[in-house]
Amino acid sequence: MKTFRFNSDISTAFNSCKHLLQELNCDIIVESIDQGIIEARKPGSLLAFGHNLKITLLKNELTVCADTIGIQVIDWGSNAKIEELFIEKIAEIIQ
Repeated sequence: MKTFRFNSDISTAFNSCKHLLQELNCDIIVESIDQGIIEARKPGSLLAFGHNLKITLLKNELTVCADTIGIQVIDWGSNAKIEELFIEKIAEIIQ
């Protein structure tokens, strides 16, 4: 799980997260600006069956958590890489 503090309003951050997820070829499964939650799924690759991502926005803090889909036991660091990439890209967009 990675956390990022931002200075923009929740609406801007929420919409920026949705846009970034689309750029990362993720399918948005659940979104609720009222609850500050976005859940998405990233398709698989050679290293994983795919990833579930949960983004939570509370006040001025964004948290992203990635986990692998299916029965895969070892993620080979791909969850952490996706979380880091998301935080890096969203920081460029909303800061």
